[in-house]
Amino acid sequence: MPLRFLVPALALLCACQAETSFQNTDDDGDDVLGKGELEWLPETVAFTDLQPSITVSQMLKITSAGENNLVIQEVRIIDSGGGVFYMGEDDFETVELVPGTSREFPVTATMDEWVELVEGAIRVESNDSDYAPYLEIACTAAPAADWGDDTAVE
Repeated sequence: MPLRFLVPALALLCACQAETSFQNTDDDGDDVLGKGELEWLPETVAFTDLQPSITVSQMLKITSAGENNLVIQEVRIIDSGGGVFYMGEDDFETVELVPGTSREFPVTATMDEWVELVEGAIRVESNDSDYAPYLEIACTAAPAADWGDDTAVE
């Protein structure tokens, strides 16, 4: 094949080749600004004035306070205080909260025997890097002053 036909054919082949190069941009595909942050109330889940074998509940409120969505992977009791504290199994699901929204998780306590003070803990695992790998929230329970007092009015 003469050289005069080979050069144009080679140029045409190079021009038709697929693009295989990549370009690096400044954002590297990151379009997320800020981070997920959490706030919680109450700071300590405290039960007071418990009566024998009476179940009492209160809510742990977790709020998304960051600039990005808060992803909560786990909220559960990790120290039940000998069986005094518990949460429902529905509270183990992954939850995503947009900034400014919140979710409440019920925490329950019941005392079958008198103990001066019971301590336990709740674990919250989320994408909040300030509490990595997880946050522990204290739980306390105390009996009523008149527990076992036969003169108490029911």
